[in-house]
Parts: sequence; C-alpha cells; structure tokens
Amino acid sequence: MKLDFKKLLSPICLVLVLAVAAGRYGGSQHWMLDLASHFLPHFALLLLVLAFVCVFSKKRVLVLTSILAAFIALEPVLPYLCALPQDRSVLSTDEAPLHFMQFNILAYNPVPDKIFDYIKAQNPDLVALEEVTPEWRVRLEQAHWLGFKYRSIAYYGQNVLLSRYPITWERAVRIPNGYFSDEYLLTRLETQHGGLLVSVIHPPQPTNPTNVKMQRQYFEEVAAALTRFQQLFPQTPLLLAGDFNATPWSEPYRQFKQKKTSLLLNSLLLKLELGYGASWPSFLGPFGIPIDHVWLDSAGGKLRVMIRQTGAAPFQFLGSDHAPVDVLLTWKKSPER
Repeated sequence: MKLDFKKLLSPICLVLVLAVAAGRYGGSQHWMLDLASHFLPHFALLLLVLAFVCVFSKKRVLVLTSILAAFIALEPVLPYLCALPQDRSVLSTDEAPLHFMQFNILAYNPVPDKIFDYIKAQNPDLVALEEVTPEWRVRLEQAHWLGFKYRSIAYYGQNVLLSRYPITWERAVRIPNGYFSDEYLLTRLETQHGGLLVSVIHPPQPTNPTNVKMQRQYFEEVAAALTRFQQLFPQTPLLLAGDFNATPWSEPYRQFKQKKTSLLLNSLLLKLELGYGASWPSFLGPFGIPIDHVWLDSAGGKLRVMIRQTGAAPFQFLGSDHAPVDVLLTWKKSPER
C-alpha cells in the first residue's frame, strides 16, 4: 500500500498545533504539558518546515495555520532570540573583572580530565558545579581542587562552588519534604572590591508528576530563601546560578520569576550572545534548549555583565550533556578600597 504523504499533512499539523497550545497554556495543568512547554522553539521550527512543505502542496489553510501556530510558540522565546548581541566588552578604569563559570559536569562523565583542563584553561574566579558526586569530589581533591583555595559543598545536592575569594558565610539548605538530593547552596564571599552573594541550585528534572511537583516546591523554597538572604546581606550583589532544568518560557520558570520580584535578572536577557543560550543537550549546540542559567542582582550597579558565552569551543568534547556557561562581569571599584 502506497503512503500518501499529502494526506498526513493535516494530522501532523493538528498534532503540532495541539503541542504548541499545550506548551503555552497547559503547563500548570498536567506534568506532560509542563514538559512540552520547554520545547516551544522546536515545535515552532517543525511548524515552519511544515508550512514550507504545504506551500508546494498548495494547502493554503495549513500554511496559514502552521505559521500562526509557529508565531504563538515563538512569542515567549523572542525576547531571548531576536536582538543582536550588545557590545559591552570595554572595561573602564573604575572597573575590575570577575569571571564566573556555571557547569553541570555530569555525574557519569567519561572524561573528567577534560573537564579539569577546560576549567583550568578558562581560569575563572568562581565556578558553580552540579552533579558533583562523591567520585567527583575525590577526583577534585586529588586534583587539589583545581587550585581553588576556597570551596563550599552541598553534599546531598551535589552542588559545589569553587572560589579564589574567601567564603565568609555558607549554608547548604535542604528542601523540606523534598528528595534526598534536593539541596542548594547559599554563600557569601569577600573580594577585594566588596562582598558577593552566590547561590547554586539544581532542581529536579520535570520528567514525571512527582518531579514536577518537587521542582516547583524547590523553586518556591529558593525564591523565599533568596529574599531572606538578601535581607541578611543588604546592598550586596547576588549571583544565582545552576542547572535549572527549566527554560525561560516554561511554567515553573515563570512561576519562579514571579515569586522572586527583586532586581534579579537572567543574563540571557542582556543579549550578549547570538541565539538564546542553548545549553542542553550539548551535542545539539544552538538547537538545544537553555536550562543552565546565571542570574544577577547588581545591587545598584556594583556589578555588570560584559560577556556571556554558552558552550565550549566547536567540536570540543567535554563529556557532559550540558554546555558550560561563562560570564565575565565587572566590579565597580569603591573609592575606599
């Protein structure tokens, strides 16, 4: 029996339109719709390809339907996708650089030495790592913690912050009634230009009903904790980093953003790189989704982001399914320092 591809165009279009509707408007209703919300750019791409095919098949209704659905899917993605990168690379005389790296190194990474080599080559001042299992901690200890004198560890949550600056306050916080590994880091560092707050998080993956519930509970707890944290250390800049397991247009991310109402801003919105900063899965490069984030509260302009780069050099295999995120910030030097 010969398969008539033209007859399949309508059901394919219907499935994609329903997927877009589910992702845009149904994320809070069911865990599978929540999961669909992370992949809106991919639904849009498939719809645009379908519209192109329908042009040659002379199915005008399907062409218009596909384009409209693609626009609906892309609408929340556009703020992260469209604008050209801004050039902020000029360092003024009253500023000092601060290099921050965020990286989910993958618990079962087959080439840990390449991770170490990459971090050493980039030479950051601060590194936030996720999925640092006991095996990884042994490796890092044997590698003398890659030359970082200071470190903070969430043992159950497997989050680690490596720092070249003294850590003067730290706490690993467990999520009440969460998973055994639901833990995040809160730290305060003292640099030569002032204090800095850093939080490292790694919520559960939204791959089943329980995980989705736990992920939202995790975000709620983190939002409340960051508010208290900033009250404890007022007028101090804050960096929030981690593998969020959530894209900026997903339902849990939007809920977290609404709860955290301070000046905390995702560095993706600063337009410092082309695309939307896709970080997972790393082998898809720019066709993945952005779930690794670095947020910033500059505390009245004490910090600013100059450069943001997602991913290692082309074809550089680091063994992780996540791409690293490198952010170059600048301190505004204080006259008294």
